[in-house]
Parts: sequence; structure tokens; C-alpha cells
Amino acid sequence: MTLQAHAESVDSLDDPDGEPELTAQHKDHSPPVRSLKYSLMLLAMSVVWGIFLHQFGTSPIYWIMGPYAAALSALVLTMRGHALRRALRPSARNVAVGIGVGVAMTLATYPAFHLAKELFPALAHNVSQLYRQSGDESLPVALAWVTVILAAEELLWRGAWIEALVARFGRTRAGVLSVLIYAATQLSSGSFIVCLLAVCCGAVWTAERFYTKSLIAPLISHAIWTPTVILLLPVTST
Repeated sequence: MTLQAHAESVDSLDDPDGEPELTAQHKDHSPPVRSLKYSLMLLAMSVVWGIFLHQFGTSPIYWIMGPYAAALSALVLTMRGHALRRALRPSARNVAVGIGVGVAMTLATYPAFHLAKELFPALAHNVSQLYRQSGDESLPVALAWVTVILAAEELLWRGAWIEALVARFGRTRAGVLSVLIYAATQLSSGSFIVCLLAVCCGAVWTAERFYTKSLIAPLISHAIWTPTVILLLPVTST
């Protein structure tokens, strides 16, 4: 391995040029994270995600997004398995951060929704419509698919995309770009509310990703907030 290749493979999250947990290229047989090919592959995955999500409200969305999310997770782990497995190693600190942030986000969502509803009276109707459009699957089926989907979101946007963007742009710009890409994809649902939530939640989960240098914390937070707010205790029911 050349000195340049070695330098590219050991960048750190503490160094704005990269991160060791995600860029151990000599361990993987995938395109280098700085390569255009790798970025185009991630872009293609995101575009297909958006195409499927565009059917939100007109088709059984869990049965459309769920299988694709499962296939995407398998592909991302195949491409960057070693690096992402390192980022998925749990620690007491990262688990605690994930639980704490997830619970705090969930508790803050309900008063925030009620305040927003006072300022924007049409919001309650629009959010209720989103819940209706998400389908009428049984709770166990919906929970299973939501878990698969949110795991894929973390692997793609807080995992693979962060990996590629940090290598090219450094941490700050990578964080902003990853949130914008995530939100733009969610906008294909046809709902500005979903897009706004993606910006807010995506920013929190991306901050967790950088703070903990792990995918465990944002994955746990995501797994607490989304099933609770979307399925178990909808904001319109409180």
C-alpha cells in the first residue's frame, strides 16, 4: 500500500478529513470512499428511495419501502461491512447517549406539536392526514417494517453518506450535506412536514453520529422516536 493510500484509509472523525471507523479501505473490497463511483452509488440508492417513497399515500408504503430498505441495508453492509460494523460496536456511553437523546426527542415532540398547532391551526388536519396515508397495517407488521426502514436510513445517511462526504468535505460541511440529502429524499413523500421533520431529526442524529463516532447512538434514538411518535403514541392522539 502506498503512503497516500494508507493516509486515506486512517483518517479520523477528529480530523475533518475522515474517520478510522469508516474508512479502513484495505479491509473492504468496495470503491474508495473518495471515489466518484462510490458517491454515485449512494446517490442512486437515495434516488430509488425517493422514487419508492413518492408512492406514500397511494400504495401500502410499508410493503414498498420495507423490502427495499432491507435490500439497501444488505448492499451497504456488503460494500462497507468492515467499516460500518466498527461503527455499530456498542458501548455503554453510546447506548446511554442514544437512549437519552431518543427519550428527550420523544418527550419534546408532543409539546412542540401542540405549540405549533396553536400557531398554525391547519397543522393538526395535515398531520392527521399523514397518519391516515401511512396505511392501516397491524401494529406488529408496521413496527417490524418501521424498524427495518429506520435501520436502513441510519446505515445510508448517517453511515455511508457521512463516510463519503467527510472524506471529501470535512465534518461540518459533510454533516450539513448529509442532512440536506436526507431531507430532500424525504420530500419525495409529497409532504413538507415530513421534509421538515427530516431536517430537524436528521440534524440531531447526525450530531450524535459525530459526537459518539458511532452509529449506535443515532440508531437507538431513531428507534425510540419514530415508532413512538408514528405508531405507538401519535401526536394527534394526545
